[in-house]
Amino acid sequence: MDQRLSLVTLAVADLTGAAEVTAPQHRDWGGYTGYFADPEGFRWEIAWAPGEVNDIVLPEPHRAD
Repeated sequence: MDQRLSLVTLAVADLTGAAEVTAPQHRDWGGYTGYFADPEGFRWEIAWAPGEVNDIVLPEPHRAD
């Protein structure tokens, strides 16, 4: 996943009736995020975290052998 997929996801959310809460933007830590509220009012964050940031936040799952 990369920044473009984040933008597409936010655009689809907008087309389906979600309200933009925070426009997509580059973050100081090197990633990219945006927020929207779905039609029921629940808020969602769409994020892209590159390289080491992603590995810290979303480590590979451990598999039982």
